[in-house]
Formats: sequence, C-alpha cells, structure tokens
Amino acid sequence: GGEAMQWNFPVGSAGTYEVRLYFKNGYTGTSTVGTRVFNVLIEGVPVLTNYDIIADVGHQVAIMKSFVVTSDANLDIDFQHVVENPLINGIEIVAVSTEGYLLATPSALDFGMVEVGTPAALPLTLRNLGSTTGIAIDPFTVATDFQASFGGMVLAPGASTVVMVTFDPAIGSGA
Repeated sequence: GGEAMQWNFPVGSAGTYEVRLYFKNGYTGTSTVGTRVFNVLIEGVPVLTNYDIIADVGHQVAIMKSFVVTSDANLDIDFQHVVENPLINGIEIVAVSTEGYLLATPSALDFGMVEVGTPAALPLTLRNLGSTTGIAIDPFTVATDFQASFGGMVLAPGASTVVMVTFDPAIGSGA
C-alpha cells in the first residue's frame, strides 16, 4: 500500500545489460511464506511475478536473481506491491558484450534433496545472445555428480536450446 519503488538508472547507451538483484528478508514481521510478495519489472517486462523471498529461499537467507535485458540509455526497474512492501538489498548493472555471449537460464538449479541412487533432472535453457557468430556447445560435466546430456551443437545467434542437467549423487564422490 505504500509508494511504488521505481528506479531509473542512466546506463550511458542502448545495449544489453545483466541486472543482478540481491534479496535477503531480515524483518521478523515478514518471516513466513506469503507475508511479503511483490512483482519486479525491468524495462516494463515482468521478471519476477508474485515473488516471495521466504518461499524461494527462506528467512534471513540471501539470494541473487540475474536477468539479461536490452535497454535504451536509461534502465528502468519497478517493484510493485502485492502483499506488504517490496524488498531489495542491492542492484548491480553490468554491460554485456553480446558477441559470443551464452546465457544460461535459470542462473541456478535447485535439485532439493536427492537420494543416492535416484537421479534428478532439471531443464536449463542456453541462448546465444551474439549478433553474428554461432557458438559451439559440447556436452559438459559441471562437477562429479552433475551432467548435461545432449549431443554437441552450434547455437546460431539469437537461437536457444533446452538441455537437461542431471544430478546423480554417488556415495563417496566427495561432492
């Protein structure tokens, strides 16, 4: 019910930017699910709808959400009330060179609790933000217990693909 939170950042020139939003709910009056819910728009486009920090990561736990956007010389970020007041702890804006830039979304995968011997898989979207060249992508292993399974490919500029990332914990893997 309070004033809208609106930010207008002069970024110098039109281009592609990564906007990093930092959140951590520390107020005990909003420490349960549903007590602080809000929307976030960047350049007028919704990037978080009905966002509830507590439902996402819990009370007094920090998280960063990252979004790659195209902006004019002023980058606008708006926070809209749903329940209680919106919250932001930090905003970071980084210019992105789109030549050969591969964007992975979401920026983090949360597999939750996974029992040994019961693999879990989640989708990861890879998008080539480059303007002129394709990017070769080979199958990869992130860590001992994580793998992305797909054939190698060349991702054309502007194109995207979805790969499945599998978490398969092994006893004694050290991961």
